[in-house]
Amino acid sequence: MKLIALLMSYLGVTAGLLGGVVAGALWLVKPDPSAATATPRVAPISPRIADSIERRKMDTPAAAPVVQTAGTNVEPQPVKPAMQEAPAALTQAPLRVQIRELSQRTAKRKPLPHQRNAAAQNVATHEAAATPAPPVARPIATGRTDSPY
Repeated sequence: MKLIALLMSYLGVTAGLLGGVVAGALWLVKPDPSAATATPRVAPISPRIADSIERRKMDTPAAAPVVQTAGTNVEPQPVKPAMQEAPAALTQAPLRVQIRELSQRTAKRKPLPHQRNAAAQNVATHEAAATPAPPVARPIATGRTDSPY
């Protein structure tokens, strides 16, 4: 009995809290009654824009109604597309595709490792003999001087 009373009190408190949250949400969503009575104001159209609208209405002719007689059959004209797509920035497809055979070799083969080492040694000896040693740069002193500039 005590357990049932505890469960009922728990359900009552939970229902009260949930009801308070729902009532608060509905109060926030509900429109203001004083704002509903006021008529919304519309911004006036300037005379220059109103004249422009009137001129456009006068310039466009009214569509003449199409009247068909019983004896003539008029076939409808095909609908033309309003715009055409142009391949402005698209790359063009190649005109002819050539498939190469796998047996054809166009690239040069790399030299074997012992040939590469010999070539590198030859280049190093020729460069050492042809170019003199660069002059030794004097070290930069970072000591202070008496000049303020």
